Amino acid sequence: MAHPDDIKELVYINGNVNDKCFLTHGIEFREFLVSLPTELSNLLLLKHNYEDSDFHMGTFMNYVEKEQITELVKEPIRTYSEFCWIDIDDTSLLDSLEPEEKAALLYLGHYKKPLSSPFFRKLNNEYVYLTEEDGWLNKVYCKQVAHIQHMISHIVPLKTSMLIKKRLPLFRKHLDYPPLPPVLAHTILTLTHDGLLIDFKSMTRSRKDLQIPLYTVGSFFSIDELLQDLSFYKQESSYKAKLIYSRKDDMWDLIY
Repeated sequence: MAHPDDIKELVYINGNVNDKCFLTHGIEFREFLVSLPTELSNLLLLKHNYEDSDFHMGTFMNYVEKEQITELVKEPIRTYSEFCWIDIDDTSLLDSLEPEEKAALLYLGHYKKPLSSPFFRKLNNEYVYLTEEDGWLNKVYCKQVAHIQHMISHIVPLKTSMLIKKRLPLFRKHLDYPPLPPVLAHTILTLTHDGLLIDFKSMTRSRKDLQIPLYTVGSFFSIDELLQDLSFYKQESSYKAKLIYSRKDDMWDLIY
């Protein structure tokens, strides 16, 4: 299914901190990657269409070593039918997997949910990344929820800069913005429990500041359903606020 180019202008995050599971819309693989606190080592590809990966005979699965990830990022992953992976410290660890563990990996990639835990002791993975269309609806498991908070604090300035450059292609002024302060990023993280919508599409700019509306719109497993009645869900939201970037202070804040 093809979706409009403004997919990047709305970010939806529905978080379950207890299960360490986050459903997201509007955050693509490359954006996710650059917003993490540390670089990934290697990726075990559970579902993919990447032709330059390596093959592991013991699992009959493909993997991407750390040095290859920069090439993978350049791929049109959004056009892949599926893109699912977990990170692994060392590819040699794959040789130690028992049949039951291999079966659990296959189940994870096929059903987009863990058979038991999404985190494999032998592989020591921090993340599980599952999607049938990258950036449209992604399911991410994160062992350390603080890493999702870090991602949020960096995805906001990243997408702000990207969208301003997109809207004003001739605007040459330096457009880097600072990450959200930890306390503010934590507040945003807690809002994801109620289905947080960050409305970059309605972002406004002035000489004084930049403002991005926030709403809690509830839990959705179909992004089409959310977008079809987006105005209604925004109007009915029990929480409305704005992320404010002050040009004078070079700082983010939240107003209600």
